[in-house]
Amino acid sequence: MSILTREMLPFKLRAKRHRGNMITALASGDRFKAEEEFRNAESAIYEAFQYLAKYERPDPETPGHASEGEIAVAEQLADFWGIQGGLYRSRGSALPDGSRSGDLETAIQAYDRGARYESSKRFGLLNSYNTVNRLVLRIIQKPDILNAGETVPGEKKPMVDLLEEAAKLIEGQLDKGRTDVAWALADLAMIELLCDGIDLEPILEQFDEATVTDKYPLESMLNVIRDLLRAGIRPRGRFVQTGEQIRGKLPEPMKGPALGTHETDGSA
Repeated sequence: MSILTREMLPFKLRAKRHRGNMITALASGDRFKAEEEFRNAESAIYEAFQYLAKYERPDPETPGHASEGEIAVAEQLADFWGIQGGLYRSRGSALPDGSRSGDLETAIQAYDRGARYESSKRFGLLNSYNTVNRLVLRIIQKPDILNAGETVPGEKKPMVDLLEEAAKLIEGQLDKGRTDVAWALADLAMIELLCDGIDLEPILEQFDEATVTDKYPLESMLNVIRDLLRAGIRPRGRFVQTGEQIRGKLPEPMKGPALGTHETDGSA
């Protein structure tokens, strides 16, 4: 763990703790407490960015290899843009009544900024959290964008091409020794599912083996599938089937209700 990573850890722990408290408060209907916890999480993220502002901000577009210092700062910037994206996504997803309609767009913007660091060859970061979530959340907002041939707004390519680029990025990261293999496989499995790829089953087998001692990546992917189903993703069948396959690998407290019902995914 680098010195900068250690210095940033308290900010991350604070932000994640308050985000967790916010999610719990929203689930219980306590919006006042949820807003308080949201502001506390947001404050931790803001303080982290202020701390990182002491360093020269590395440019993902600059040619040539980055220095160790630039890589360290880029890694933290990517992490905190991802944390901010997750915070806004959690609140926006939990309040589907329109009261926080801009939260998901704010989350996408944060993920976009983090993805610039993850995808830059200068830094060689071994993470894909922002890269995948920025695409998945766009699909959740507008499921038809997945099968549309036109370019994604703000991008230069259709969604399928962007997903394939993300998959190649992750595969390259694994070749370079990415250590959080379970999360990398979760991202690859999600991309393969969205693209209706033929390699889904082999990836899911590897994913299952990589989560023997930690089922959280499985639960996380299942929750994203639920979000996609609620959003009206089509065709539904393969998402329900894959979700149930993952659900069957989870211990009982993590399973949640069966997929494909009105209560769990908004189907008729």
